[in-house]
Amino acid sequence: MAPLTKTTSPKDVIAVPGSMPAATWSQLEAYLASLPVATAAKLFTALETDRQHTVQSDQPDKAAFTSQGMPYDALMAVLRQRLIEEERMPTARVISARRVFFALFEPFLTPMRKGRKRVGRIARSSLSVIWQFIITHPLGKDAAATAKTFDEALAGHLSTQALSDHQDDLRGKMLIALGEAVSAIVELTNEDTAERQRMTRLFSTQLGGDAAGAGAVLDLAEIAQLVPQAEVFRLLKSEYPKTLSGFSEEAIFDIRRRYTEVCQSDPDIAIYVLVYFAGWLDAPWQAAHLVYAYEGMSDPDVPKLSDDAGVLMETLFVDMESVARALEQDVGFDLETGTAGAAFIWFADFANGLIDAARANGDGVRVNRAEAGRDVAVAALVRTCDQAKACLHAVTPRRPARGAMHLSAWCPDLEAEISVKTIEMAKAAGTFLVGVENISASLQRDVGGALFIADIRKEIEQYTEDVILEIRVSEGQVRERAKVLMAAVLDATKTILPEQTHGVLKARAAAAALAS
Repeated sequence: MAPLTKTTSPKDVIAVPGSMPAATWSQLEAYLASLPVATAAKLFTALETDRQHTVQSDQPDKAAFTSQGMPYDALMAVLRQRLIEEERMPTARVISARRVFFALFEPFLTPMRKGRKRVGRIARSSLSVIWQFIITHPLGKDAAATAKTFDEALAGHLSTQALSDHQDDLRGKMLIALGEAVSAIVELTNEDTAERQRMTRLFSTQLGGDAAGAGAVLDLAEIAQLVPQAEVFRLLKSEYPKTLSGFSEEAIFDIRRRYTEVCQSDPDIAIYVLVYFAGWLDAPWQAAHLVYAYEGMSDPDVPKLSDDAGVLMETLFVDMESVARALEQDVGFDLETGTAGAAFIWFADFANGLIDAARANGDGVRVNRAEAGRDVAVAALVRTCDQAKACLHAVTPRRPARGAMHLSAWCPDLEAEISVKTIEMAKAAGTFLVGVENISASLQRDVGGALFIADIRKEIEQYTEDVILEIRVSEGQVRERAKVLMAAVLDATKTILPEQTHGVLKARAAAAALAS
């Protein structure tokens, strides 16, 4: 099958670590995001290695520090986004027992909890506390020992290096031991209310909230359900890659056969054969074709197939709507101009994919639902444009004009200092605004992007005219400050101004500086 064009995923929303004040985390996040790429890559690898060794430590105090004091997952998430944006994500990542085990459930992992717990959605933020709970629990003693042996066997090796026959054997024993431990722990917590409450309190403390803790408990229970069918998902992963142009009749039949086999052994798990595609494909909306192939299908061998297909579609829509709400909520924070455009395009592709599938099958109800999500994203786009405009206003500071005849006038504030960060944000905002018309086209909504850009360009040109006038008529330090301001404005606005206009303004500023 012909591959789809790879689509850029939206920037993950990183939750504030529970043990850290929001203001402190905001400063740390900004610092990590500003690191040079080479430094970020080295720090990412160091954190990954340190986390592996610390979590595996036999020292209880150190292990507690890992789960509560050092927010490895949050720190690495920021660095991972930075490296992905720069296309410098390390290709060889440290392999470990923990990584090998959770890789079994990769199609069901989601960056963070969005609303209530849903079928086939395991929060990555839960994995650290779940792993620590398993290997430190009395019922996980054997699993911890095999995991430690496996890690020791891999010491000094990278994930891209093939495992030896001996290591393959260790891997199999480790996965069996971990699966048995998870099943035993979940069975115990289902029977022992006190043990379940202890686990919930522990997870809530480590994840910084009751909702997150309760979600992690459900994630652990779901992992226990999925372990016996891990081989099914491994085969699906090998046969159905992330990039698919669609599902052929043969594929639809084969997936239905896999579903039937699992349904006969464990009806409650069969739904995951379908939900798998919503979490694995680079274009998850392609999974909508499976829904329409199976919905309404009457099959006495698998009477649940139609209902489970509906669950898959609900998962797709909730995922799409979560992206729309994230776009809406992001407006309340500092503009992430570097990733905002990609996030809107990703949403547009998602919504369009669902709408196209629904229209092709005459499903007006789902078309309307997807259109409603698109309306939310469009409103967020308009507000994001206002944020971008504010970033550009930050590099055009003004003050009231002095003098009795100009009490209501405003002129450039030559004493204002414009930071490097402010300039970089303005550049990114300009790049975002230039792409707004393409985003609007993808969303199939006209938000007046052309007029918006024309207005902001007019404001910038008028401002630079005023600064050029200040350069021409001023002397000494005042002229020098005007020249510095003009250089900063020209640097910050070169992504939003047409190249010819930018060149003319730069030349006029240079000529004004030569005036006697």
